[in-house]
Amino acid sequence: MSIGQGGMGEILAATDDQFDRQVAVKRMRDPSPSEHAMGRFFREARIQGQLDHPAIVPVHELGVDLDGRECLHLQAWQRGSCGNWWADVG
Repeated sequence: MSIGQGGMGEILAATDDQFDRQVAVKRMRDPSPSEHAMGRFFREARIQGQLDHPAIVPVHELGVDLDGRECLHLQAWQRGSCGNWWADVG
């Protein structure tokens, strides 16, 4: 099920069967992205994977989805919308 999308990517709801937990999967919307686009995707993944902040969703791993597309497995967002979360902490 699609959770949302941006300029280059989409985020899907999924289940991590190995750990029996809900996750979010971020992948490129284009099934055949350019080398430049994939470079941006991997650069973003590396940066996001190094960050630790309550407003940044943690990255669990970089993987390949069932369609053979590179993707990020992210912690499922459990706090409602980002706008609601910012209103609560702001």
